[in-house]
Amino acid sequence: MDIQRLSQHTGGKRKKDYVTVFALFLFALLIVFQIALVTWVPRHMRSETLMEREIAYQELVGLLDELRPEVEAARKIESVSDSEVLLAKNALDIIANYMRENGEHMDRDQIRDIYRTLNGYEKILNHWKKLKTGYVNQEKLDVSASINAAISKADGI
Repeated sequence: MDIQRLSQHTGGKRKKDYVTVFALFLFALLIVFQIALVTWVPRHMRSETLMEREIAYQELVGLLDELRPEVEAARKIESVSDSEVLLAKNALDIIANYMRENGEHMDRDQIRDIYRTLNGYEKILNHWKKLKTGYVNQEKLDVSASINAAISKADGI
């Protein structure tokens, strides 16, 4: 009988109180937060990937800008031939032109490949500076023995 009276008193429905409203508000807030997190994380990861590419590209440009004047200064090293310096300078100019024209379309693999190439030129430049010598052996041709043999043979005829 007490249960029937209690049910009639409340009308068979539960009366809303502040705790219930607060719990529903927290539940709705949790759902909104989860949806926001699900959409924000992929966008953030994509923008970070783009920033990594930009940072790598800027490092590549910095290395290229550093190498070009150093290769030009290598002309002052006596034993390094002008052809070696010219070859390195032309290769760096070609890379610079390629980057100028296609830089914004380059992907990370292309940036990595060019970075490896520039590291190779940096090693060559360090070799020139450290050993004060180039890769081309400039040998002297001694033709005096051949000429003397040809003269002696001609005198004997």
